[in-house]
Amino acid sequence: MKKQLLTTTALVAAGLVAFGTPAMAKVKGSVNGFVTGIFSVGENDDAFDAAQGGNLNSFVSATDSEVHFNASTALDNGVKIKARVELEGETQADQIDETWMRISGSFGEFRFGEADKPVDTMVLGSAGHGASVGMNHRFHTGAIFTTPGTVSITNNTSSDISGDAGGIQYYTPRVSGFQLGVSYTPDNNQDAQPRQNTNARTSHIKSIAANYVTAFDGAKITIAGGYNEGKNSTVDQDDIERWGAAVKVSTGPVEVRASYHEIEEVSTISTGATATAGQETVELGANYKMGKNAFSIIMVDAEAVADTGNAADGDEMTTIMVAYRRTLGPGVSWSLSALTADADNGVAGAASGTSNSGEAISSRLTVKW
Repeated sequence: MKKQLLTTTALVAAGLVAFGTPAMAKVKGSVNGFVTGIFSVGENDDAFDAAQGGNLNSFVSATDSEVHFNASTALDNGVKIKARVELEGETQADQIDETWMRISGSFGEFRFGEADKPVDTMVLGSAGHGASVGMNHRFHTGAIFTTPGTVSITNNTSSDISGDAGGIQYYTPRVSGFQLGVSYTPDNNQDAQPRQNTNARTSHIKSIAANYVTAFDGAKITIAGGYNEGKNSTVDQDDIERWGAAVKVSTGPVEVRASYHEIEEVSTISTGATATAGQETVELGANYKMGKNAFSIIMVDAEAVADTGNAADGDEMTTIMVAYRRTLGPGVSWSLSALTADADNGVAGAASGTSNSGEAISSRLTVKW
């Protein structure tokens, strides 16, 4: 594997050197991004609030923003090179979100750096939660609905194990509607340059994904699926696996989506007992666009996968969200989202304060440039 990766990298570099000449076009730079202002009000279950001390604020005011710095050029042989750095407007986690370079041409596309992997880039664009015209279910609902720590369910349905850790990706050209993507990531430690200890981190992460785009009787159809696995750093435990599949159908102003995502349960090899619970998630979504107006509804239902008696066994979470969006001008939109969510602790006899249900409304103004 190591020799193959080194050989592939060397061939790409050699090809660039061989075909590049002093006649290359000048590198062009651009800046784009977005700022989203969010104001929400939510209400948790009374028993859950009481268990937390009854001091949770009903109101949330927040922003979500990024600035993207881009550089691009084309070699005289038609090969295109693009580089991108994404600066986060908020600093709760990582100041720089993604940093990557892309080399593309008739041979397909190579991508290097810290970025989403094919298992996400080729699948999430058709996932059910993405039908929402309002809040992003993966990133925004967690701020206004509190998932109890006793419920081992996440609303993040990404199938990627590596996150934005640095790696290498390859995408084939799209042929007759079909495209394949593969990637290799040494480990799941983002922003790390030194070689990592594989006994301390998930490593040797490999992913493969594909999608097929076609049109039939006036409808555009996308079918996608992806799988990735990584070596578990914990001795006597299964390797880590995740996969997902999605379908999207668009006809006129109507779009319908459905997806399934699975985080495989990690078991202790010697005993077969659950070491880390898995998760099965079903997403359904639809939207309707009418001029400057758009409407949507999504449903996300997740269930933990674990041995009977495990703390995660029986945990479930269901979210239903409806949304309205209005385009106010070029690059400016406003949306209003309403959701109801229910997170249940599946442990037999669990106190009511260890589960939660609630409702929330969120107003969102977004400016993109």
